[in-house]
Amino acid sequence: MTLIGNILESFSNLPRPEPTKIANRKSLATSQEALEVEQFFKPYEWKFVDWSLMTKYDGDQKACLYFMSDEAFLYYYPAYMIMTLHDPANRCGLLHPVASIACGHEEKQDLFQLMQSGYNMSQKRCVGRFLLNINEHFVMRYGDMNLGISPKEAAERYWLAN
Repeated sequence: MTLIGNILESFSNLPRPEPTKIANRKSLATSQEALEVEQFFKPYEWKFVDWSLMTKYDGDQKACLYFMSDEAFLYYYPAYMIMTLHDPANRCGLLHPVASIACGHEEKQDLFQLMQSGYNMSQKRCVGRFLLNINEHFVMRYGDMNLGISPKEAAERYWLAN
């Protein structure tokens, strides 16, 4: 099975967040951007979120994940992995934000920990395979991504280890 097929299968049963629980409301004042992200994403299941849809979002498409609730982040992250895999030239600019979360970059530790605790073993293996793919197709071709740890090392240490 292809990596994208494996992602589609492994994440197919994720619980969809309620439409009013997509925005990150942890802070005292929920940001306008978080509410806009919620408004944009609420009609869509994660597997229907692709780059052609994301171009219709008026805000920063690369930042949407950061404005989501924990539940919504876990739900929509697989779509971002697939969008990254569909963009080998990284024209959309998703590579660094999506990979840095899975690599546990110090600025993204909260989201990394959320993925570690919120995904099952099959889903974690998909994240690991995604990082190995990133390592092979981007790092090997273009060099270091300044993630603090290479995608290959992160995959082996955090996602594929038993």
